[in-house]
Amino acid sequence: MVKAIEAAAKTSGIGVQHVKVQAPADFSGALLAISKSRDSLLVLGLPTIFGLTIFAEAGGLMAYGANRSEMWRHLVINLR
Repeated sequence: MVKAIEAAAKTSGIGVQHVKVQAPADFSGALLAISKSRDSLLVLGLPTIFGLTIFAEAGGLMAYGANRSEMWRHLVINLR
């Protein structure tokens, strides 16, 4: 996701500033650093757990839920 943001910013002529936040106490310093920029856009990359694997494959932390391929396979087996 970061590479996609950087590529889009480069083609648009916009600079990217990375600010790392690892704990709640880091937010005030990060927001202060961002606010010093004249034009700012805040993008939060929060680790998130999704119910579908497609979102985890696109950069989410993980997917947790039923394996849909296996569910369909078992359905077909049970319908026979």
